[in-house]
Amino acid sequence: MTVEIHAANDLRLSPNRADQMPRLLEALGISALDVARVEPMVVHDMERVCAMCKSKRECDRDLASGASAEHYQEYCLNAPRIAQLHETWSWATTAPTKMALIGFLRALNGL
Repeated sequence: MTVEIHAANDLRLSPNRADQMPRLLEALGISALDVARVEPMVVHDMERVCAMCKSKRECDRDLASGASAEHYQEYCLNAPRIAQLHETWSWATTAPTKMALIGFLRALNGL
């Protein structure tokens, strides 16, 4: 457990941070905070992938210009997971109670 905590802290302080991931989700209309509440392990995995990404320049450029939605699939290793999230979370804003229930049931089942 201690090693995991140190590794997580090292990742947050390193130049290989995952700062782009929540910004990209928000740019795509997906609430990073809501996903983290319901699917914390998914977010953790996505942060790891983002932290090791070699396309940070492209991602930063697209985030700054507002072109992320059009281009992220060309370089983002999280694109398949984002597509799954987008499919799930596109109705999450219209049915937050259902999303809360799904999160609760997943927590009960240890998923």
